[in-house]
Amino acid sequence: MKKILNNLSVICGLFLFALPMNITAQSGMKFDGANDYVSVPNASSLIAGSTALSMSFWMYPENASAGFPNFDGFAGFRNNSNADFYLLQLSSTNVEARFRNSAGANFDVVFTGLNLNQWNHFVFTYDGSAITLYHDGVNVGSAPANGVISNTTQAFELGRTFFSNPSFYLNGKLDNVALWSSGLSPAEVTNLYTNTCSHDLNDPSLQLCYEFTEGTINANNLSIPNLHDGKGNINGTFNGLALNGATSNYALGVTPSVTTSFIAESTCSTYTSPAGNIYTAPGVYADTLTNVYGCDSIITIDLSNLEYQTTIAESVCASYTTPSGGATYTTGGIYTDSLTSIGGCDSIITIVLTIATYETNITETACESYTVPSGNATYTVSGVYNDTLPTFQGCDSVLVIDLTINSSATSISESACDSYTVPSGNVTYTTSGTYTDTLTNVFGCDSVLTIALTINSVDTGVSLSGQILTSSSVGTTYQWINCSTNTPIVGATNQSFTPLVTGDYAVVVSSTDCSDTSACTTVTISSNSVEETSLNSIYTCPNPVNNDLTIDFGVVVERFTIRVTNLAGQEVYWDNFDNTDSVHLPMKNYESGVYFVAIGVGNSMKSIKVIKL
Repeated sequence: MKKILNNLSVICGLFLFALPMNITAQSGMKFDGANDYVSVPNASSLIAGSTALSMSFWMYPENASAGFPNFDGFAGFRNNSNADFYLLQLSSTNVEARFRNSAGANFDVVFTGLNLNQWNHFVFTYDGSAITLYHDGVNVGSAPANGVISNTTQAFELGRTFFSNPSFYLNGKLDNVALWSSGLSPAEVTNLYTNTCSHDLNDPSLQLCYEFTEGTINANNLSIPNLHDGKGNINGTFNGLALNGATSNYALGVTPSVTTSFIAESTCSTYTSPAGNIYTAPGVYADTLTNVYGCDSIITIDLSNLEYQTTIAESVCASYTTPSGGATYTTGGIYTDSLTSIGGCDSIITIVLTIATYETNITETACESYTVPSGNATYTVSGVYNDTLPTFQGCDSVLVIDLTINSSATSISESACDSYTVPSGNVTYTTSGTYTDTLTNVFGCDSVLTIALTINSVDTGVSLSGQILTSSSVGTTYQWINCSTNTPIVGATNQSFTPLVTGDYAVVVSSTDCSDTSACTTVTISSNSVEETSLNSIYTCPNPVNNDLTIDFGVVVERFTIRVTNLAGQEVYWDNFDNTDSVHLPMKNYESGVYFVAIGVGNSMKSIKVIKL
């Protein structure tokens, strides 16, 4: 059993006062997150029927990507049916604490402050009417709860919580795991957190206590048969643990906190501490001992010398010689001087020396330039400058000037189509070149902007030859559009375009830096009476449509095409058909919305708006 030293009495003839101690176990157990865990069989028999129970442990989480199915189970009971009392890591910061009674009702608290890669202390309690979760001694959540766990065969598990496939394994470390058949009070929770080296094994409600003291860190622990229960009730069974050498599951436990004890000591020469350390200079030192329970006990030693010490302040203009005559200083600072010893110990004088050049700091701002108070210099760029003024009491008076020149200048590169207006709005340019624009910055000073300007343009001319439209622009990209719907024509991206139906058409011409749209041009396509008759007799149903759209000509058509586009002009369907009087167009998998079904017969085309439900 690990306990705390309550006090130390007398060391080296001086009183040692014991302060509150926060000491922990020296070893814990590491779990690999894959298949390591410890099982305590039939442990639920120890708390079955109890209207109150508690669980506590220290744990060091290392899984930064926890999430289903990679949850990390810390410790507790879990069958996901009628006997749950466990803690589970849901994410990098979230922890679920759950109590499920024998009737299958579950009650949860979710905590969002888990600290990765460091030790966290948890206590989970149930007092018959509510569950409460404590983290590092602080209540972080409660919820109403009721019932008991009557199951007597459920295992208590460390490093895992059961799940059908796979179970949730811990990637991290555990230390000082304990189970009570009572609800711990806030004061008892605080005591567990601040006195981590201590469990009261005489407490009748303490049912299980695992402190991991039977193993040795990074050593061969294969001869250890099981995890020792300090209460002597049920030892834990190892599952998947390495237990040997550098891969041994026994690892460093909670980082030991220290007892804080204090002694004051004086000497003229050297001092040997209770731990055997030798100190030769005054100061505050930490001395570490080990108590009979294996916990650290650290003594703070305030060591002083019997030498006479005093401090003096001196101020001179040029140089200073110490009282002993042993040194002369020309710069300010803190110095020491040794005089004739008193009672066998040196008499030390600490000298706070000021070389009294009078110095002050000022902050100045200006728009273009600044002249220092002495008039000896003018500066045009920001910086820290010194100015020496007439002497004061024979010593120079130095002025340190933190100067900011608030005028500014910067350069930008801009490109525009046809024309560009400068940021001030004062000028608009239509040709490329380098220009300047003067703004006023936030300090009221001029800010000069140099603009490297490129004016771009594209040729939007279009010629019509017969039924062929041709863009006058060369070496650019093209997108022909239907002026009636102002939508792009799918596939019409060449310099020339031949419409299939009569209408107004334009082209969007784009270069690397500029894009513009031509005027609309009317193209008349000669009609074909047979084609127009076929298109005019088309019957479509249903509209709106859920599944298939039927397109019926009423007569057999030798050859025709069907193209479907969405509102954005994107083609979603296209196909040719021969010698048929009707087509069933599948639209079941289309997204809901408006579509245009274009039916082309020869040089004639008909567009039908269809609503898909």
